[in-house]
Amino acid sequence: MSALKDLSHAAIEQSILDNEALLASSSPNTTICGKLTGKMGDEMALFSSSTFSAPVWKPSSTFSKARSNDGTNATDITRVCKLRIKCPSSILHRIWFVQHQLRSQWDTSSCQECVKKTSFVDRNHQPVNVFRFLSTPKPMISPREFVYAYKEIPYTGPGKGRLYAGSSIDLPGEHQADAVMAWLQGMLQIQEVNNSTCDVTYCIRVQPKGSLPKSVALLAASDLVLTLFSLRKRAEAMFVALKKKKKMKRKVAASKL
Repeated sequence: MSALKDLSHAAIEQSILDNEALLASSSPNTTICGKLTGKMGDEMALFSSSTFSAPVWKPSSTFSKARSNDGTNATDITRVCKLRIKCPSSILHRIWFVQHQLRSQWDTSSCQECVKKTSFVDRNHQPVNVFRFLSTPKPMISPREFVYAYKEIPYTGPGKGRLYAGSSIDLPGEHQADAVMAWLQGMLQIQEVNNSTCDVTYCIRVQPKGSLPKSVALLAASDLVLTLFSLRKRAEAMFVALKKKKKMKRKVAASKL
């Protein structure tokens, strides 16, 4: 367990170092590259003008070159997306961290399976969870399998909020035969606008590995940010349901007076 703690700590720290700057939407390291859905229904609006209000970024060419100089020829894809979500940060924390293993129930565009492998407390007495993630199959693309450590880290943004970071780790064990072992880093930042609204920024970096042409990998990259849109749908629906439940309880209590 000590080796796993050290491995996870080093991987998450590297993820923070590599990706924290991208959480700022005005960062010079990012350039706007499109919207999620265009008028013709195409993801990332590659073939039509978009009317969607949420910007999606990719790293600038200079930043991409810096990331690719790691001694490998692996395709390296990074996407950053920011959305305003109408719910308290407590609901987002519950869905994204406390119940992260239930991700396949709402993130169907990218997640076929998400299983918690183990949990432990790190050197700062913070909980770290290790997950096995299997991607949703795509036409002509083998599923990608990831094993990653994930934790909440100290929030450093403006106002109140939460911040999470994770990274792939090398955890021995059985793997799905038809899946390709891939690699990822990720961060998610929640900035509270008020008690019932948050701005959420999602940064995800993936090396899909395997024999996958770069052009195909880039076309599939739009799914990386669909996770944030699915999170918004799930969180806002849960918030509405909780408000209705509280309202019903108040009615029942008032009827008993």
